[in-house]
Amino acid sequence: FHAREPRTLADSTLGLVPDETYRTIREYSWRMVQEFAEATDFVVLEMEKAREYQKQRYDMKRCPATFAPGDLVWLRITAHPPGEPTKLRPHWRGPYRIVSIRQDRVAVLQNPHRPEETRTVSTQHLKHFVAANFEVRRHPSECLH
Repeated sequence: FHAREPRTLADSTLGLVPDETYRTIREYSWRMVQEFAEATDFVVLEMEKAREYQKQRYDMKRCPATFAPGDLVWLRITAHPPGEPTKLRPHWRGPYRIVSIRQDRVAVLQNPHRPEETRTVSTQHLKHFVAANFEVRRHPSECLH
């Protein structure tokens, strides 16, 4: 191209001057390694900024579920029989009734069909049971901060 080397995509992306000459291939290689290291550091920093921004946006609209004794809930199935496919297996079991809340995130559940069966679980494995008439316990607009 008219007595000069064509610019490559790497040259354009990294902003290398097209007439810049290098005495040796080693010098050119070292310069490329430095440029790529700087670009990697920049990308890592920008990804961290984007991750933090996305987390802030998510947390603004996040409405943690609140549970009270007497609520009907679904319990997440965390363990499946080994060797069996889980793709079409149910992911929730229940409904269970909350007997009590022990700490901020621990609930004691009772099976309504077998009252003697109780289990203690973390509330992160629960979700509200929605009745057949689709009544919900809380409307999402109540969760705005």
